[in-house]
Amino acid sequence: MNSYLDNPESSQILVYIQDKRKLQELIDKIRNSRKFEQYKDYLEIHANLSGEKKSKIEECKQDVKVVFMTSSASRGLSFPKAKIILVEIPKFQIERNLMEIIQVIYRARGEYWENNTAKTLDNQPKKITFYLSDRAIYSNERWHLYMLHRYLQCNITVTV
Repeated sequence: MNSYLDNPESSQILVYIQDKRKLQELIDKIRNSRKFEQYKDYLEIHANLSGEKKSKIEECKQDVKVVFMTSSASRGLSFPKAKIILVEIPKFQIERNLMEIIQVIYRARGEYWENNTAKTLDNQPKKITFYLSDRAIYSNERWHLYMLHRYLQCNITVTV
């Protein structure tokens, strides 16, 4: 994640973790290791958002580097600047969660406006990384995510 954040040429990143607590832990680890401001550098989208926060998300969604989300964000919002999608496969009800994951991936499409011109990245490759694990451990020196036990990382490049 740090390599994406440190690279100014890197596109917007969608991070899907169904467990809101784990999502918050990851955000906290990043914020403790670097300057990382909500609504400027990242968005956090989950079911418990106020109307005010939803409006702020809509206002900032095109400009942030990272969008952290649970499945509630997989409906109604698009992130057309996203080319990198990181998905943790939930260890519970995997079959049911596959539809949620497909919807999250689908959020990384559409048009955005830049310099009064509609643009799209839909015709460019997207990188999708899936993680499947029983637990995660975060290192204190750098916040690398180490997946233990049934670890699966699958990189897929998708061209639409």
